[in-house]
Amino acid sequence: KPWLLWLLPLLGAVTAYVYRRWGGPARQGMTLILDEVTAPKQPIPLRMTFLSAWGTLMTLLGGGSAGIEATGVQMAAGLADPIGRRLKVTPAERPILLTGAVAAGFGSIFGTPVAGAIFAVEIMRQGAPRYAALLPSLLCSVLAERVTTQLWGVPRHTYSYTPLPPMEAGLWFKVVIASIALGLVSRLFVASVHTVRTLARRSVANPVLKPVVGGAIVIGLTLLAGTTAYNGLGMAAIDKALQGGDVPLLAPLLKIVFTAVTIGFGFVGGEVTPLFFVGATAGSVLGALLGLPADMMAKLGFVALLAGGTNAPLTGIMLGMELFGSGTPVYPATACILAYVFSGPRGIYSPTRGRPEERAPLLQLLDAMLRPAGPAGSDRVGGGDDLQAGMGKA
Repeated sequence: KPWLLWLLPLLGAVTAYVYRRWGGPARQGMTLILDEVTAPKQPIPLRMTFLSAWGTLMTLLGGGSAGIEATGVQMAAGLADPIGRRLKVTPAERPILLTGAVAAGFGSIFGTPVAGAIFAVEIMRQGAPRYAALLPSLLCSVLAERVTTQLWGVPRHTYSYTPLPPMEAGLWFKVVIASIALGLVSRLFVASVHTVRTLARRSVANPVLKPVVGGAIVIGLTLLAGTTAYNGLGMAAIDKALQGGDVPLLAPLLKIVFTAVTIGFGFVGGEVTPLFFVGATAGSVLGALLGLPADMMAKLGFVALLAGGTNAPLTGIMLGMELFGSGTPVYPATACILAYVFSGPRGIYSPTRGRPEERAPLLQLLDAMLRPAGPAGSDRVGGGDDLQAGMGKA
């Protein structure tokens, strides 16, 4: 409801206070999970499950621009680690358990169990179990998705789509150009979130006051935009783009700004759904500029921004197949690989412990995923820093 937007600063302040007072290690959000896989030091508390769900609800209720994927991941990890301690899971088995929890959270949120398993392994390459965790992660993701839809009866959001056109050289060349542009858009998305977070940290020292300022900025941006299309998840805009509807030229840029302010000023929430929004709308805009089908380019943008923003191209390819059908895999593979290559060295996820971030070529990335586990800090691709600096990020 539009009037709830005026409560966003208050909801953010209450959430920040709760995290500061009772969050403990859970304040680190996704970064804690990545750290505990790459360089274990402390348990993941059960309260992360409840805090991440509640915090994300407050953000979205007030109209903050954020996603829900990290919430699902944190809820799963917050349950899995305490259960693992009860079951006497060994230190060697714990990274596999946590990687499976990440897969379960992602796969159940989006209804894409295979992409969920690949995502979990792909974002945890530094000292992660890789091959050893792939099959357990797939099992966790499939079971979580089935429990969510079949046992609990949670309705799954479905995307309307038309099959991708057959392979054609001229069309593929235009897709290459668009994919490079999408990689640069994902680079802008990641850089914007990091930049706003740094500015917020330097300008507003009090973590409880920070979301108050950010909430006020979001209110101002909404009034200037004259629409609430860029608040919340933005699923209506994503659906419209995927169906080939008209998309405002500045829609991708505006969603980046709304998301950067929301996340950068300490609100709880993820970035994957905003990446979907930016990707689908940017793809639609690029399709119009290049004379390509708008719905086709929206689909490619949808998966390409995920690949570039998370440094997870294989996840993007599989997500496209699970959501939009197998069709012609050349186009989504081209979009995801080139977006990954041109998105730059930083992503929205990275551990803070272990080896400094470095970016490997795609073939090295594939090789790293399929090798047996090595020692901590062996090879990690991509990165960014904690997306909830000092307060708790979902």
